[in-house]
Amino acid sequence: MDLPDYFELNEVALENPSNMMPDDTLTEKIKQLFEDRKELFVFKNQNYGNSWVKTGEILSLIFKNGGIHLKSREDFIGFGVIVRMLDKYVRYCNLKYSGEADKVGESICDTVGDLGVYALMLSAFDKGE
Repeated sequence: MDLPDYFELNEVALENPSNMMPDDTLTEKIKQLFEDRKELFVFKNQNYGNSWVKTGEILSLIFKNGGIHLKSREDFIGFGVIVRMLDKYVRYCNLKYSGEADKVGESICDTVGDLGVYALMLSAFDKGE
């Protein structure tokens, strides 16, 4: 059972907490959710590796002489797109230069296409469109 089903079953608990699922049932459902997420992580990590660490390392090199000054909502949105673009650059390098085949259904062409879309999004965002 996925998370939305759990909330549907327990929507009356918002009005009356005594209607909540018993603790053991809730615990089992949460354990299953963790197990499902773990399986997804292991599957994707076989292909993505520790790309999230690499992205952080790249950012630390870019901003080594000073911090990042994100003040407005727009600053955070633009920077978020940059982070996603870095993720895609790391993904491209992993696929192109690591010698490992894609295992999650995202080809090099998909990755490059995503980079293009993120670049267009950032350009439109910066223009205020």
